[in-house]
Formats: sequence, structure tokens, C-alpha cells
Amino acid sequence: MKVFLVLAVAASSLSFAQTPRLPGGYRAEAVVTGLRGPTQMTFGPDGRFYTAQLAGGENSGTGQVLTVDLATGEQWVLLRNLFKPTGIAVTETDLWVMAGNRLLRAPLTETGVGEAETVLRDLP
Repeated sequence: MKVFLVLAVAASSLSFAQTPRLPGGYRAEAVVTGLRGPTQMTFGPDGRFYTAQLAGGENSGTGQVLTVDLATGEQWVLLRNLFKPTGIAVTETDLWVMAGNRLLRAPLTETGVGEAETVLRDLP
């Protein structure tokens, strides 16, 4: 049987979430739960799964970038208190985050990320 992975399921308070309809021979399996307003997900070159989430209201400034162990579901917050983190990219050395109208860069470290710096600001 083929497996179609559903990588994230938003917080259980979103009661309108439905099981996706899939072609015959496929099944859906939630591998990440408990996210709060996920906006983007990606795998980094280090093999880790990264996600950006609002973690509150859209304009509350409580956004986060976290990494998730897909085997256990354990989550680690890498960056917090971000305004609208809607885009992420991971290179060999850096985590890039689009937060509101700013592009941020945080160096990857053995244990997470270093301090984020604003690279570009006032983007449309």
C-alpha cells in the first residue's frame, strides 16, 4: 500500500479539519500534530523538518520557527516572537525566515540556531 503523508495537522481547536480524499491504494497519516497556525514547512539539508507557525493571532507577534522529530513528534522552538513568519528556507549554514516585511537570517548551530539578524527590511 502506498502512503501519502499529511505532514501537519493544526491545533485540535480547528474543528473544520477533514480527512483528505485520496486515490485508491493511498492512506493519510498524521505525523505532526499540535501546530498552531503553521504557515510553511520544509526539510533542511541536515534532514531535519522545519516549520513556521503563527502560534497565536496573525498580527500578535508570537510567531515561531521550530523543528520537529518526525519519529517522536517532539518539537523544539528555534526562534520565537516573530511577526507573521510566512516563509522559511534552510541552507547548509543558515535558517532564513520571512517575517512580516523583514527577511531574517539565523546561523545554524549544533544545538539549534544563533541570534537572528535582519538582512532586508521594509519589503512589500
